[in-house]
Amino acid sequence: MNFSRQGMNQPRRRTITGGAERAAAGGNGRVIRYRLSDPSVGRDGHTIAADAWVLDNYLKNPVVLWAHDASEPPIGRVVEIGTVGDRLMGSVEYPEPEVYPFADTVYRLVKGGYLNATSTGWLPLTWKFSQDRERPGGIDFTLVELLELSQVPVPALSTALVAARAAGIDTGPLYQWAEKVLDTSEKTLMPRPELELICRAAKMPTTTTLHEFSRRPSLPAQPRVSGEFASFTDYLKALVRAARGDATDRRLVRAPTGLSEGDPTAGGFLVPEVFAEDLVTSLYKSGQIGARCDRQTTTRPIADVVLPAVDETSRADGSRYGSVLAYWASEAETISSTFPRWRRVAFAGYKLIGIGFATSETIADSPLFEAGLRDAFAQELGFAVDHVVLVGSGARQAVGVVSSPCTITVAKESGQAAATIVAANVLNMYDRLVADCRGRACWFVNPDCEPQLRNLALVIGTAGAALWSWNSDASPYPRLLGLPVISTEHNPALGTVGDIVLADLSAYRIVDQDPKTAVSFDAALLSDQVVFRMTYRVDGKGKYSSAVTPANSSTTRSPFVQLATRA
Repeated sequence: MNFSRQGMNQPRRRTITGGAERAAAGGNGRVIRYRLSDPSVGRDGHTIAADAWVLDNYLKNPVVLWAHDASEPPIGRVVEIGTVGDRLMGSVEYPEPEVYPFADTVYRLVKGGYLNATSTGWLPLTWKFSQDRERPGGIDFTLVELLELSQVPVPALSTALVAARAAGIDTGPLYQWAEKVLDTSEKTLMPRPELELICRAAKMPTTTTLHEFSRRPSLPAQPRVSGEFASFTDYLKALVRAARGDATDRRLVRAPTGLSEGDPTAGGFLVPEVFAEDLVTSLYKSGQIGARCDRQTTTRPIADVVLPAVDETSRADGSRYGSVLAYWASEAETISSTFPRWRRVAFAGYKLIGIGFATSETIADSPLFEAGLRDAFAQELGFAVDHVVLVGSGARQAVGVVSSPCTITVAKESGQAAATIVAANVLNMYDRLVADCRGRACWFVNPDCEPQLRNLALVIGTAGAALWSWNSDASPYPRLLGLPVISTEHNPALGTVGDIVLADLSAYRIVDQDPKTAVSFDAALLSDQVVFRMTYRVDGKGKYSSAVTPANSSTTRSPFVQLATRA
């Protein structure tokens, strides 16, 4: 599930596999109890609290659908549902075979262990954005309304059907359903190639073995779907075979070529969606800066993206976002029409390219190879994203915080020695931070700054009050004036501008493409080594066009503040 800050109140779905736990007593004895939800972190990084579920409306018609398809009759009904411990549990009763043969097929597949997944359709009611750095962009849903419940086919259902038929289960009704969906629906409820495999598997002679089925080619008119790669290693080995001049694996999808910023990638092969999403998510998890930004993902080429940004220089009444006025009706009879002034910000699909090497021996050790290469690319590209967000120059890369047009540079104190930081520096920087940003801002500093920061104190009379404090909660960061201090390798050297930056990174927007079209890999042979190249397109800019003047003040402020050079 992909969520944006807009449209959060739209219906959502979550699938639980391995949810059938035990049989339960029911009116006809055909009842299976399921784990429908739990508070664990999903693959999307989101959670649903154990006590979040509102069931009142669903209980008025507690039917169970097949694959969220409301055009077909229900395959069962819920006879019991509720929270048990930290799980949402439910018991589903299936009709007798003569009542609905298709439902009987589903019931027998579940009982035989060939099908074991349910999916809840629900409406978010209340939620909060996670503060866990391990899942940037994660959302914790605290109240959701259950809309519908479905039994769903799992990706491996096509091969499982072969074994089911061999066990004597009639899969004909499932074949008829898949065939009908393929014939009547342009947009299917699951990938068309997988539906075609279900058709073939459900109609195949019972004498066919699993091995024979796995060796049969896909339908010639349809490309194999990315999900058919058994693992990321399987995908990378297919790249190696292509680099050697072997026949290109039909599962590989060639990325667009060329150097135009409108292309999502620069050649190579697109990374299968399931692996691309994980690679990009790991990229942002590995750093300390990019994960704190406002990341926006688009399905269009980044060069086509033009987003609005704040075009305001004053926060006085009548100037919010450029010219929006709020007033009490009794204070004015007429006002002039005003409209907010937004600037249109264009983005470019800058290419971030990572290069990695692997020997033939390493590739042969699949678990080590996959884990090592994924981690290496995530770490290196994550480092590069963090670097450009903070100090990017804008030349063939994004413009970072240090060079942003809205960044305020606070002057050093009169007579201040070179490469020093004094209490007045950080106090003046804090004063220039937009008040609304102070709850989210962090200090980003060169590690060489820390020894001086730890000794800073505000002198009051003859006593001194420390500006630095060690973390007293679960946060791994110490604090300066109450805000986290994060040491990075990206800040310039001590004494130069940018060595200490105070920033609310939610005011910095990162734009990238949907990972399935933004990330590609290529391979080349070099002696006994294979060279892997990963390409990722991304851009970023601050949301403010300039520093702003607050109401009732003449001092400009910004979400980004840095200290000038002390030479």
